[in-house]
Amino acid sequence: MKKILLLGPFPVGDKGLNGQTIANQTLYEGLSKNYDVSFINTLKNLDFTDKKEQGKFKLGKFFKIFLSFFIEIFHILFSKYDVIYMTPGQSFLGFMRFSPYMILGFMKKIPCYIHIHGGNFRNVYESLSPKKQNVLNYFFKRLSGVIVLGNSLKSMFKDLIEENKIFVCENGVQDYVIATEKEIEEKFERFNKNKKRKILYLSNLMKEKGILEVLKVSERFNKNEIEFNIAGAIEPEIKDIVEEYLKKYPNKLIYHGIVNGEKKKNYC
Repeated sequence: MKKILLLGPFPVGDKGLNGQTIANQTLYEGLSKNYDVSFINTLKNLDFTDKKEQGKFKLGKFFKIFLSFFIEIFHILFSKYDVIYMTPGQSFLGFMRFSPYMILGFMKKIPCYIHIHGGNFRNVYESLSPKKQNVLNYFFKRLSGVIVLGNSLKSMFKDLIEENKIFVCENGVQDYVIATEKEIEEKFERFNKNKKRKILYLSNLMKEKGILEVLKVSERFNKNEIEFNIAGAIEPEIKDIVEEYLKKYPNKLIYHGIVNGEKKKNYC
């Protein structure tokens, strides 16, 4: 049986939930049905941080990663894997954080694949100094492949890695989220009966994901016309703004906190 190692951020209970951690968890559960799969959780800080803080160097965070690093390296060094799958960040430091694992994989001649979640890597690469670009080029020349979320994102790695080593794995959802035909019929029935329209925002409440625009648009409607249901962790940078809106329009903006599992489906 093929032995696979997954390296990337994974959720722990209701903490550390985001698109990438959920995708990694879903992949782990799916692959485990047919393969011998292990994972190393690279998410050391389970608290929700500002997007602008990601990829920045922090001394405390560095030491925490440094200590767990030796245990993880020891694990890889004395285990036998057929393939290593990694989900590095899009920043230079976010990518380089995975470099020791890649180097160890290269040394042991284990095929290494990276999966980039997002479409900004090329912009980051182009903004780097030639020296840093050469460092990244070293790894791309040795990787067995890169995985992107759609065909339109394959251009991110043009001339960085051979075209036949760029693979597409489109976004998906867990099986339990998919509604049955009966559930869809019931939703349409409720929709046609209810004059008040309901909007669901199901994502972490982040500035870059448009939550501030959603809140601003809500001001144009009265509470009898529309209801905004909002679920997800609030980005610290905009926490005060979001809470001010929720306090001002309690009958129009309904915040459900962090939802997961069947709760997520119930709100859809």
